[in-house]
Amino acid sequence: MLVTILFIFCIFYTSDAFKMTKVEENNYGMRNITWECEFCLSGCSLARYFVNDFYWRDIYMLGAEKLCAFISSEKIKKICDKYTSKYLPEILDAIGSVFVPEEICLDFNICNFTEIKMFTIQKNNKI
Repeated sequence: MLVTILFIFCIFYTSDAFKMTKVEENNYGMRNITWECEFCLSGCSLARYFVNDFYWRDIYMLGAEKLCAFISSEKIKKICDKYTSKYLPEILDAIGSVFVPEEICLDFNICNFTEIKMFTIQKNNKI
């Protein structure tokens, strides 16, 4: 899923045709946020939710257990079960802790600081 999101970002990042601006009026003097920035922040927030949410974590664990069940070699199956039960939760915790949508969109130069502030203000106003 993360690869798909990154692929879509690359498409938007390389094509100027997609760089449209959404005009928003607010009390903070910030007016413009690009669609690609909003898409990046929303997509990364959704991906972070899928990594951190307990329901989805259980789904990943069940999927990994089922994957291990398909292995024919008992020795490899035991190794798979051990790594799934011991390391998969740690891996998901590590990914969830470093996966910050604002930083990712800034690092890819999809958003600037003003757009991120505006997106955060809009998100907080909707709550």
